[in-house]
Amino acid sequence: MSKYFNPYTDFGFKKLFGTELNKDQWDITNAMEDSEKKGFFKGKEEGEKIGIEKGRADAMREIARTMKQHGDDINYIATVTGLSPDEIKPLQ
Repeated sequence: MSKYFNPYTDFGFKKLFGTELNKDQWDITNAMEDSEKKGFFKGKEEGEKIGIEKGRADAMREIARTMKQHGDDINYIATVTGLSPDEIKPLQ
């Protein structure tokens, strides 16, 4: 009897760590991890786009607010900022 176990013949080793047949499971696991990473980065890019759009909208409202305080016409403000007159009227 050998002092060391043989990973190719030891039943317990194969049961715990698998055999060559389990390589497919590792491939699936790696593919899932890659997909998760891609999904994370895609979500991050979409989140950044949404954040940029919200920032631009906030900036246009701030510009409209300043123009309104200076007495500019609401239709002119709407033309400059791209906001509707209904969006501009409540700004103070």
